[in-house]
Amino acid sequence: AQNAIITMGDCGTSRGVNMTCLKEGNEIVQTLAERIQGRTAAEDVIDPVTGKTIVQTGEEITNKMARTIQNHGIISVKVRSVLTCEADRGICGACYGRNLATQKAVIIGDPVGIIAAQSIGEPGTQLTLRTFHIGGAASTATDLAEVASNYDGIVKFERMNFVTTREQHLISVSHLGKISVVDEKDKKKILEEYKVEYAATIHVKNGQKVAKDTVLLSWDQYNNPLISTAKGVLHFENFLKDLTYKEEYNDITFTRDITIIESKERKVQPQFKIVGDEGAITQVPLQTGLIVRVEDGSYVYPGDVLGQTSRTTIKQRDITGGLPRVTELFEARSPNSPSVVTEIDGLVTIGGLKKTGRDIYVTPTNGLYSPAEGKVLVETRDDRIYVSVLPENAIFAEKDGKVTITEDKKKRIVTVAKKGAKSMDYEIPKKFELVVHDGESVKAGSPLCGLVFPVPADQENIVANGDPVHEGQPLAGRKYAIPSGKRIIVHQGDWVESGDALSDGPFDPHDMLVKGIIEAQMLILNEVQEIYRKQGVKIDDKHVSVIIRQMFKKVRITDPGQTSFLEGDIVDKILVEKENHLARENDLDPAQFEQLLLGITKTSLLTESWLSAASFQETTKVLTKASIEGRVDHLEGLKESIILGHRIPVGTGSKIYTQRVKLALEEGKTVADIVQEIAHPTETEDAGSIYDF
Repeated sequence: AQNAIITMGDCGTSRGVNMTCLKEGNEIVQTLAERIQGRTAAEDVIDPVTGKTIVQTGEEITNKMARTIQNHGIISVKVRSVLTCEADRGICGACYGRNLATQKAVIIGDPVGIIAAQSIGEPGTQLTLRTFHIGGAASTATDLAEVASNYDGIVKFERMNFVTTREQHLISVSHLGKISVVDEKDKKKILEEYKVEYAATIHVKNGQKVAKDTVLLSWDQYNNPLISTAKGVLHFENFLKDLTYKEEYNDITFTRDITIIESKERKVQPQFKIVGDEGAITQVPLQTGLIVRVEDGSYVYPGDVLGQTSRTTIKQRDITGGLPRVTELFEARSPNSPSVVTEIDGLVTIGGLKKTGRDIYVTPTNGLYSPAEGKVLVETRDDRIYVSVLPENAIFAEKDGKVTITEDKKKRIVTVAKKGAKSMDYEIPKKFELVVHDGESVKAGSPLCGLVFPVPADQENIVANGDPVHEGQPLAGRKYAIPSGKRIIVHQGDWVESGDALSDGPFDPHDMLVKGIIEAQMLILNEVQEIYRKQGVKIDDKHVSVIIRQMFKKVRITDPGQTSFLEGDIVDKILVEKENHLARENDLDPAQFEQLLLGITKTSLLTESWLSAASFQETTKVLTKASIEGRVDHLEGLKESIILGHRIPVGTGSKIYTQRVKLALEEGKTVADIVQEIAHPTETEDAGSIYDF
């Protein structure tokens, strides 16, 4: 980030990021006011009650304005960000915002990249010393036990999945649900929004009118319960003492608790099996550390607590794991045992237990589901994949032979004939589709008809040829294998969106690109901030954003179109967008590209300055490549300028200062007057336009 310098006053972009208060669970760890003060508004901020404008587009949000915005109940503000800055080189002042050292607007020439690196590095050193000398575990603050509405309004459920208990209470059985309070007159206006924890008790109903201070949710602040979603007799499966569970004496209840332990045998995974009154079976996989709260053979109802895990066990983290994770994120490395992430939106179906774990199927609402019980036939026709369900009453050929199809308005006849043998006629009902063609040779036992579906182009078949299927089973979508050591954090019937985690574990930054570039950047930002925040270290978002911006700077050309790029070129995204803009103006085909996520080491080696790259790593390789390509270094960054003994292009070494000082001295002005003019240009003067960077 050494070449991340303020190079202009305003890049003119209308893009930005939506800022909300930062939460862990339902606990606010950073208020909206703290996150937006000193930032530039990307759009007007309007008081939802009076309709008056609090902050205008392009105006800096002062500390007083930030408090006003928060006090007026606004939950989201779109602000300019380093992540969305469109400056050709460096960063513009409007997207960066206030200089935290001076509490004034940044000025052209401020080395914000160096400041960002120092701001992140300094607490890192302190953490390293503290980690290795003291060690131990750092735990987050305990969540509140309930959430109450801050406004009068209408309750709205989103992505909620819950069961109703015998006492008519609603219990959440989803990790992805949200509950919001919307304005009574304008139901599109969200006044407040909360994430609904798994096993939380919901005290309101969807569409209910609530008054201020009405309790919306409550939950067990000390334990994370496992909730039954079915009614029936519960049986223990694969419960083997000292292999899959252990017994411990509880000093408080004076009983022996059964605690699930990690099984060394992957083939043997403990689970509950609930057998319903009509024979329906529900399997419940169990996570390590779960304390069982039911007995084998007991009768359970939806909403009953089957077991629980201590929240303190979940929340404690060894602080020695913090800084390596920061390095992992900044180097864009895939972590060990990352969470499994869905690439598409859809409904979750959890498969049965296998030796290696479980399969999770994510099927879009427009996907394919089996209409009946039977077997599957998968075939390719006309470059399309077709899935046929062959019910038990489907028709099969009784002998080998050649197919002849005759059809009229009333019936369809398939004749299977073989030379020298009697032919067999089969009448095919209209509800079935033929899976054979006229003139095709078939073997005895081959299906002649079934329920046929073409697999949509954006999906893949998730059943294999010959698999048995039951009614309602997904046939197309995406299949994700969850290893037996991982905990599944979604439930049957949950609605998930692309980028949502299906299992526990750290997220892989590359997987997050399915959510979109801004969302991926914000996830990395929040993860880095969470690690530092848990150690009591506060780093402003803009410092981390400067580093993340560099990681997302490059793209790979997949189709050059009618531009000057070559397929496979790795270039700055801003350069491609500029050339594509020119191509469109001249009715030429623009270049197609894919976003790259590169670690800071790789980014440093791909910098435009070969002197800067050579001074970092792989010196021989970098110099050889630069000489073969005949590259020219324009000495625009700090490192290359220092190497050759030139004045660095920041602060008073910037060209704008040297040019203005020369002109002003000729006009008889003092240096102090010149510095003041450059630092604070007049309204009619565009400081960025005369900065030849």
